[in-house]
Amino acid sequence: GKKGRRKDKPERHTMEDVMPVLENWGRQLSTLGQANEFKGLVLSELCRRSVVPSDNDLPRPPAANSSSYPGMTAHMSDEQALRAVRDLVELEKSVMAREDLYRNAEEVVQNSPDLFVNRVVLHFRYLFGVRHMEGVFPKMNEVYLFTNEMNAFLRELRAMFGIREGVTKQGVVKVMLEVASELQKKGQLAALGLGA
Repeated sequence: GKKGRRKDKPERHTMEDVMPVLENWGRQLSTLGQANEFKGLVLSELCRRSVVPSDNDLPRPPAANSSSYPGMTAHMSDEQALRAVRDLVELEKSVMAREDLYRNAEEVVQNSPDLFVNRVVLHFRYLFGVRHMEGVFPKMNEVYLFTNEMNAFLRELRAMFGIREGVTKQGVVKVMLEVASELQKKGQLAALGLGA
């Protein structure tokens, strides 16, 4: 029976042999803990964005008996986090490209102010106090909205006071000033909460 078997004894290591290995493991675990902590911080920041990447594989909220509470832990898969970072990089590129576009447009307008289109842009900026090229489109939108609101207001005034369609905007304002003057003469303007 037992003649052909050799019993191998486990190799015994001294404490001096084991300590460097344990210290190395400790350093690796510490590094892993720091990496996990960093990942948690990054995910928390990404989850604070107003737009969080979504897809069919969104992580499910923690179970009711879970120790995690919504809002305390970032719930985002690694793929979603990577997509969020990529989206942010693309957004940054887009913003930088837009800034370059406005900077280039500014140079073109300043270098060729006699071109008709550049004169139009410069005049628009002058009229509406737009100091920089990137303010032109927002100001155009603001003027457009204001004009639509005023046209709607004038339509309402025409309907309320029976002013015919053919009367100009200045004519409507003149009629309103006359109405206000009559109300003021009769002391009725103050009763409406208007006037001094």
